[in-house]
Amino acid sequence: MEQQIEGAVVDIRLYNELDGYSVIKIVLGKSHSQARANDAIVTVVGQMFKLIVGESARFHGQWVEDWKYGWQFEAQQVMPVDPQTIVGITKYLSGGMFKGIGKKRALMVANHFGSDTIRILDYEPERIYEISDIPQRVAKNLVDEWKTNRVKRRMMTYIQGLGISANIAQDIFNEYGGKSQETIERNPFLLEEEFIYKIGFDKVDQIARNRGVDGQDKYRLWTGIEHTLHEFSRKRHTCAPQDVLLQNAGQLLGVDCAHLEQTIRLQLQTGDLMRGEFYDESSEKLITTIYLPEFHAAEAAVVDLLQVLCDSGSRIIDDTTEILLPRTLRDLCEEHGLKLATEQQYAVEMALHNKLSILTGGPGTGKTTVLRMLIFVLIERNHRFALAAPTGRAAKRLSQATEEEASTIHRLLAYLPETGGFQLNQENPLKFDIVIIDEASMLDLELFHSLLKAMPPTAHLLLVGDVDQLPSVGAGNVLRDIISSGVAPVTELKQNFRQEAGSQIADNAQLIKQGKDPNLAVKSSKDFYFSVFPIPKKLPTRLLSWPPRR
Repeated sequence: MEQQIEGAVVDIRLYNELDGYSVIKIVLGKSHSQARANDAIVTVVGQMFKLIVGESARFHGQWVEDWKYGWQFEAQQVMPVDPQTIVGITKYLSGGMFKGIGKKRALMVANHFGSDTIRILDYEPERIYEISDIPQRVAKNLVDEWKTNRVKRRMMTYIQGLGISANIAQDIFNEYGGKSQETIERNPFLLEEEFIYKIGFDKVDQIARNRGVDGQDKYRLWTGIEHTLHEFSRKRHTCAPQDVLLQNAGQLLGVDCAHLEQTIRLQLQTGDLMRGEFYDESSEKLITTIYLPEFHAAEAAVVDLLQVLCDSGSRIIDDTTEILLPRTLRDLCEEHGLKLATEQQYAVEMALHNKLSILTGGPGTGKTTVLRMLIFVLIERNHRFALAAPTGRAAKRLSQATEEEASTIHRLLAYLPETGGFQLNQENPLKFDIVIIDEASMLDLELFHSLLKAMPPTAHLLLVGDVDQLPSVGAGNVLRDIISSGVAPVTELKQNFRQEAGSQIADNAQLIKQGKDPNLAVKSSKDFYFSVFPIPKKLPTRLLSWPPRR
């Protein structure tokens, strides 16, 4: 539940110039004597513009208990309160923000203009030169710094007053500066797409309607359509059938589909949207799909890059065709104490004989054994390889299972946080003969596109994963789509080496994969148990904090 407190700053413990994150101490007004604080002095944390000692502000947020520092007020919005008294104005001006203005000169200004000081500095700053005891250079510096700081404060106050959080308000100000209010007042839908996405379409729409923006406004309709496509991408879809898009966007915007259809045609003409088509076998119809440009471009690029990869030569293929591979595998199995089933040996051969290949299968079917044997062959034949996975945890498990170094894909491609891109790409590719990606079910379209751009054309790519395991976080279902496309040989391991024959775990897992109910009636199972627990009548109202309070 959001709460509000107001008080004057008495200490600034931290202010981060990059993101505005602050830790400050404030003394609360009398109306807040019941707050969780000693002597009405509390700690306020959160992203905010730079406050100064003596300045008053109103904070919106909630109380939180930090296990180390105790109760703090976590601010989501910060609204400055201009001082009205001579004492308050003097403290504000002498707080260290304005060079050359100490307590003595601050008092001169406050006494000269009285309670009207803040208004005069905002709208008639040149009147500061009326005070002859303040040097011209100090007066000019005050005017210049006042303009810079007050513009930001006015903009931040205005933006937060719309119900927008302090960190997003900071980003908007960084982008639009003193024109932030003008941009929003003209039409909030003219904000950058990333801001609208962060704020939320409903809130931006409400701000726009409150400012008289028409419901049929083209920017509103464009944004609503793009927002709907972004919502599809959050569910891992890279596009949407046009009729489904029209229906969902129409409900969001409250307009008829015919009007939206015209808007989509305009967006397709301008390149703000892209069109695709696929044949739906179930309905025997050609379905028109609508894409955001970045997803359409990524899908088209992935197709082209995979084609280049598959059509290019390979040092591994040239090498392994010159040896008797089955005999090499048999010798390596004896050397390392491994035993390969027929389908596992086939998977190793597929990875060596094909530029792109897929290894899939459920838990316990021997994918790790295949990888270990493949690595032994690569080391034996002096081929360079890289092991990677989409997440740090998956990479760590891969490294432990293979006893070889593995990394995240981001680390493999040398992620650049400042730009969101990667250091390794088509101009600066990887230097491996084969790249092995584990847990490939978690690959999304954009990450896979970045990986393919960094793949040297002569390298092999092996994707390992189970389509029934964790899906991607981003848009796209790379592993399942490549398997469905038929562009790469797929080895599906089916024999379960982890459970014994007749295992209820294995049997029920197969039933669930087939969309059937698991068999819960077996009483004599050694490895599968089903228990029913009653739902408690009263659920806890809040989670227990950890570490425990001292």
